[in-house]
Amino acid sequence: MFLIPEASALTLDKDDIKLIPSGESIGIKLETGVYIDKTFGVNGKSPSEDAGIRPGDKILKFNNKIIESSSDIKEELDNITPSKTISIVIERNGKELKKEIKPIIRDGVRTLGLYLNDNIVGVGTLTYVFPEYDLFGALGHGINDTKIKVDSGYITKSIVMEIEKGSIGNPGEKKAIISDKEIGIVTKNTITGIYGVITNSHFENQKVYPIADKEEVKTGKAQILTVIKDNKVETFDVEILEVTKQNEKDIKSMKIKITDEKLLTRTGGIIQGMSGSPIIQNGKIIGAITHVLINDPTMGYGIYIEWMLEDSDIFIK
Repeated sequence: MFLIPEASALTLDKDDIKLIPSGESIGIKLETGVYIDKTFGVNGKSPSEDAGIRPGDKILKFNNKIIESSSDIKEELDNITPSKTISIVIERNGKELKKEIKPIIRDGVRTLGLYLNDNIVGVGTLTYVFPEYDLFGALGHGINDTKIKVDSGYITKSIVMEIEKGSIGNPGEKKAIISDKEIGIVTKNTITGIYGVITNSHFENQKVYPIADKEEVKTGKAQILTVIKDNKVETFDVEILEVTKQNEKDIKSMKIKITDEKLLTRTGGIIQGMSGSPIIQNGKIIGAITHVLINDPTMGYGIYIEWMLEDSDIFIK
């Protein structure tokens, strides 16, 4: 496990912010510590809910032992006295809380009524790289519950092997394989995306673009960069239908319609795995795709690049 580096905020003139609009497909691997994904009941009883334990809680200690993986909890649970009440220390909203939980029997096995997870793995799109400071932003929205603190994590290269075409009620999906080749360390998981530090020379000498602040974004023609086959980034036409005036961060800053016939033929519109695809308008990076409309996959939403930069601790003067 590696340590997440401390980031310091940058306040820059807008004209000094030059980004590489990526559009590359990436694998995302986050180590979160052991957290509660879901709770469940058995015969109307739920030990976890009775103990006041919630999804999103992080388990720090179980039976007075420090926990590093979900297998540690299974091992402890297998070795305790069946009727014993167990002490659990959890972290919730940055505070440590002590809870008492008593296992129950399901199919002859002791259970706490918890589904646990200790990592998150997924596929998305890299939005930008700020080569001057080796910083990146991706996805345009957070991963799972953004209250879950990321202990460590990284992004890798990814290859799109197949496209599941979207349709009404089914947003479709990029099916990709994830490489073990790390290209960046993840330092943040926020509502606007994941952010971190580039650790690979892969992005050297790529073309940089200026950014547009949120007041510059207009309705009309634009382009997105994304991958629909292998690792080839392509440019596709879109239309900005609506622009929302926002004074606070929101991941639905603009409404977008896919107009590119090639992209519509291949994907049906916006599909899962396309989140983070950078949006270019009038030669400037204006934002990234975040959502698809389930009832019309040709349309979706995007976030202003300004909001993503702020969550990467980059502020415009």
